[in-house]
Amino acid sequence: MPPFARRLLVLLCGTAVGSLSALEVSHLVAGDNIFAATPRREFMPIGTLTAPLVATDGHLLGYLSFDAQIEVPVRREHEVRSGLPVLADAVNRTSFAAPIAGAADGYVPQLQVLRELVHAAALRTYGSDVVSRTVITRASLS
Repeated sequence: MPPFARRLLVLLCGTAVGSLSALEVSHLVAGDNIFAATPRREFMPIGTLTAPLVATDGHLLGYLSFDAQIEVPVRREHEVRSGLPVLADAVNRTSFAAPIAGAADGYVPQLQVLRELVHAAALRTYGSDVVSRTVITRASLS
């Protein structure tokens, strides 16, 4: 074998062995492939929830029905779906203390406050590695 071919073969084999070793070490250290893409995320509806419409002075003005969605990794959707009753309970337990009603006449909800309330409950229920964003898709007085 000519010396040039031998050097080329050694170089290719060394590169292959080094690359495979790096991948194996990444599996051992991190548990996942370091070259993997970030997990795909989708908004998942959490269903219709009801919250008390509380004025800034603490008076109950009525109830608000709303739909919300949380952004979660697709691979964890089953886990999130099974925990939706816990999320609904967390929203119900904290919504009475948040002044959701607007300042003008009290019957226009502050959607930003509602979104923050649902997002905080979702973070407590699932964790920050699962929930990234929360949106309110519908709100109406009931």
